[in-house]
Formats: sequence, structure tokens, C-alpha cells
Amino acid sequence: MMLNKIINLMGLKRFKKFQYLNKYKTYKEALNASNEYFEHDTNHNINFIGPEDISEWERVGILSVIIAIIKDKNIRILDYGGGNRPIFSFIKATTNLLIKTDVIEKKEYCELIEKNIPKIYKDYLNYYSSVNELKSKKYDIICFNSSIQYLENYKDEILRLNRFDPKYILITKSCFQDEDEDYFTLETIVKDKYHPYIFFSYKNFLNFMDNNNYQLIFDDKYNRNRFKHDSISGDNFCHRDLLFEKK
Repeated sequence: MMLNKIINLMGLKRFKKFQYLNKYKTYKEALNASNEYFEHDTNHNINFIGPEDISEWERVGILSVIIAIIKDKNIRILDYGGGNRPIFSFIKATTNLLIKTDVIEKKEYCELIEKNIPKIYKDYLNYYSSVNELKSKKYDIICFNSSIQYLENYKDEILRLNRFDPKYILITKSCFQDEDEDYFTLETIVKDKYHPYIFFSYKNFLNFMDNNNYQLIFDDKYNRNRFKHDSISGDNFCHRDLLFEKK
């Protein structure tokens, strides 16, 4: 036990150079080597990032595809793990459309973000801490906006969300690699905070979606060799935006 702690402390020093550290076979192994990423502090504030805060360079990529499938304002989006930068803000900034969006986030985040949402958006944007709290029975698009890589049982969660009969499932800014199986690492964003992060097997992920009646209709890969892992070459993984349509 003491040896593991020493190894983990040594690993923290390497985070100054690498965004990802170590390679684990299971999520639980990575979790045991991590520490808590979000610590609730009632005095802490999380700003809401609204449409007016989205810069020009962020209004690109997958949004062009989303805009093409938005035919009117009557669609509803479920943004799973959207945090304080929900897809609602990106769509409004790009198209000026106010799309009804429900966001799933940790309860602590919901409480901190909701109080900062401007009144003009409150009729269109709602935060929930659980899928079971959702009031809508149907979503046109379910979006994992750079969030699915943090879910231990992501396949089970996708299957659970099928009850909302989404026509599209969107995955953004998640790491994919070309091995036969997923593997797990530690990611750091905040100093001295590190948490489990999934590097998805691209082949397995597409097979899983295909087996559950969703076909890939858009695939954008980027950031190859931009982020560093302490033992895996940057040639072997990259970010992808994937859009799946129900067959």
C-alpha cells in the first residue's frame, strides 16, 4: 500500500510534462490510483459560459453537421456532462437558435451553474443530476460533449439512454486509439488533481454502436501528437468527433 502511494507521488511530478499517465486494464485500477477531481466547496463559483462567451474559433467542426440536421427550433437535446459550457451555447452562438437543452451533471455542479444562467436562457436550458430526474420522454439528439471518456460503464449508459429514442448520438473531443480493446489512463487538468480517463478502441466503439442500430455518419479526427502520454506515442491516439444516426 505504501509502495503504491510512493509510486503515485512520483507520477504526480511527471504530470508537469504529460497530460496522461500510466496505462491500466480496467477503470477501477485507474480509479484506485487517482484522487477526487471535484471537491464541493459552497464558496466556490462556476461561471456559466453563454453564447456571447463562445469565441469565433470554437464555432467550427462538428457544429456544421449539427446545424445541418437542425431543421427547426422544436428539437430537444440531452447534453450529458455538458458542464458550464453546454452545447446550447455553441448552437446559439453559431445559429442564433434557442434550442431546448437538458444537461446532466453532478449535483454540485448543477447547483453552482444554474444560479449563474441568465434569465433569458432559463426557459431553454435545464440542469439535472440524474437521468431519472429528466422530465422529457424524447430527445432528438443525445450529446456526450467531451464527457463519455469519464464514464466507467459508458456502454450501459448509452443503452439506458436509448429509452429516449434519439435519432442522433453525438460524441465530441474524446480520445480514440487503434487497439482491439479500450484502455485506461490518468488525466490531469487541474494541478495535483488526476482522474480516470478512457482511451476508446475505435473499432470496438463503432461495432458497439452498429450492434445497437446506430450508424456512423460523421467522423472528424484531430489533435494527433498534440497531447502527451508518458508511455504511449502521440501517433497512437487522437481526439475524434463522431455523429451516429439511428438506422
